[in-house]
Amino acid sequence: MTMAQGSLEKCRSQGYKCAITVLDATGRTIIAFQDDGANLHRFDVARKKAYTALVYRRPSKEVVEGWSKKTAEPVPLLEGTMPNPPIEGTIDMGGGIPILAGNEVIGAIAVSGAPGWDMDEACAKAGVAKVAEKLN
Repeated sequence: MTMAQGSLEKCRSQGYKCAITVLDATGRTIIAFQDDGANLHRFDVARKKAYTALVYRRPSKEVVEGWSKKTAEPVPLLEGTMPNPPIEGTIDMGGGIPILAGNEVIGAIAVSGAPGWDMDEACAKAGVAKVAEKLN
């Protein structure tokens, strides 16, 4: 709850109307909510961003960048290097980050609704920062 609240505070301080999702290591939703005034689709997108970060164990923006590079290569794609979301529930959008305890991925958090992936990710990071001492 503290992590999600920290993200919401960051979003609101910037005037963003967002949705936030926190997943555990198994992909189950710990908390998910949408701020008043956020667009309807934000709730679903935030979950998919978090799931993408969890599955690939890195920020969802980095996953998208990897997929993008694969489509730009002049050679045929190899098995397992699909340029689009190959796993059900993932999405090709930035804004989700894994939650790390040391080197172990214990979950993921994502924000959807800020005016750009970098701002979504900054809001997600603000939430993780609220509990950083407990994660080390």
